[in-house]
Amino acid sequence: MKSIRELKLQLENQKKEADQLIKDDEKIRAEISAQQAAQAQLLAQTRGEEVEFQKQIAGKKSQINQLQAAQIAANRQIGGGGKVVAGDPGKGQLSGLPK
Repeated sequence: MKSIRELKLQLENQKKEADQLIKDDEKIRAEISAQQAAQAQLLAQTRGEEVEFQKQIAGKKSQINQLQAAQIAANRQIGGGGKVVAGDPGKGQLSGLPK
């Protein structure tokens, strides 16, 4: 049988190991918590940027629509009411080019 001294020493070693495991666990938990906080911050930043990009996209789409409307109006003023008339491109005349 083991002596009381050996058992006491074994118990002390097990306690040291348990304490070290607890410290390691606390350290890992702190690292995980820090990583989660960083991820949450990055996610919030990304969502904020997405909202801003969506606003920019909506603004650009609005500009495109306005420019298209202006182009249609200009085409109507030029003639043809904005309609394309089919024809024979070989029968047209361009100034400065031989017939």
